Amino acid sequence: MIFVRPLLHGLETTVAGSAVNTPWRGWLLAPPNQEPRLVDEAELPRTPSACTLVVPLAWMSWHRVRLSAAVLRSRRAAAYLRSALEERLLRDAQDASAVALAVEPQISSKARVSGDTEIWVCCIDANLMREALATLERMQLLVEAAIPEAAPQQDIQWQVRDCDGVPTFLACGPFGVLAQPLVGDEQVIRDLLSTLESLGVARQRLYEPGLSRDAALLGETATPVTTRQLWQASADLGWNLLQFEFAGGRNNLKRRIMRIVGDHMPWGAVAALVLVNTVGLGVLAWQTSAELDAVRKQIRATAMQALPPNTPLLNPVIQLRQRSAAAWGAHVASALHEWGKHNLEPPSAIALDKDRLVMQVSAQQVSLAPKTLGCWQLISAQGLRLEYRCAEGVEVQ
Repeated sequence: MIFVRPLLHGLETTVAGSAVNTPWRGWLLAPPNQEPRLVDEAELPRTPSACTLVVPLAWMSWHRVRLSAAVLRSRRAAAYLRSALEERLLRDAQDASAVALAVEPQISSKARVSGDTEIWVCCIDANLMREALATLERMQLLVEAAIPEAAPQQDIQWQVRDCDGVPTFLACGPFGVLAQPLVGDEQVIRDLLSTLESLGVARQRLYEPGLSRDAALLGETATPVTTRQLWQASADLGWNLLQFEFAGGRNNLKRRIMRIVGDHMPWGAVAALVLVNTVGLGVLAWQTSAELDAVRKQIRATAMQALPPNTPLLNPVIQLRQRSAAAWGAHVASALHEWGKHNLEPPSAIALDKDRLVMQVSAQQVSLAPKTLGCWQLISAQGLRLEYRCAEGVEVQ
């Protein structure tokens, strides 16, 4: 999996007061099984590749919303959510329409319950997200999913990580996501840790290796992890921020094809392959249809010859089967009549097995079989083979 994250302008840019003309100063690119490295736009891969966009914390805010399950099942769920968050959105952004929404991965299971339920909603800067997706598309990096850098989760987790060059303390749990830069007044950090400890014990305390000094506040049980491991853990939470207005898009077909043929298939070859398959399937469908029409005409012609004149053809196959069964029944009755003319005891069982008429008889009846030559000839004239069988295993054909 390829991870891509925009590297935002850090605090040093803000403090220096230099002009910022772009929303980011580069990209963190993590090829499969590799740690991220800083690249500029010109260094991004130019071959079609699928990737996962890591959305920075600065672009997101988290909100807990209570809605009915019926609203969650509605097609207008986004409108209901925007209405429920309108006051908070207008407080955090000048234009509420510039905010995109995404709901938690467990939304489908919660929508099946009755009554009201609480869900996590992520509000994202739509303009920045749109610009990032357009840039990656221009570089032929097709975004399959957009994951949050950190998200609410069931177990409490503390992290110390580098966020755009700034050592930052993160707390993730059922309460949401809290972020505090590890700069400035240390008393603020202590008060925050004291508050978090009252919410529950942090099951995991993680830090990036280059921040071991700042990670001292996590305690002796802190574990070093790589940036890629943190991103992979965020991906494993199941969040995908490409929802509602970002859920569609013209790259969906490309993403599906890329999952099948790989990341580096030439698109000209893919288009030619799709065209050939489409034309081939059309020709096959035409040939199959022509063959079926020929079979239908043959069945109809056979039915018109076999059935009495002026018989309505409703279902020729069933009508021929019924008439055939009636004809066999008449032939069996004629054979039994011929058998009775010789004063022979009738067979104990009669079965029609495909092209054979099997009569279960006694040994004495088998010895008298030549007397039933007329019965034999009558049955053979109808295309059947006559068999006599008795309990002793003797068989006369």
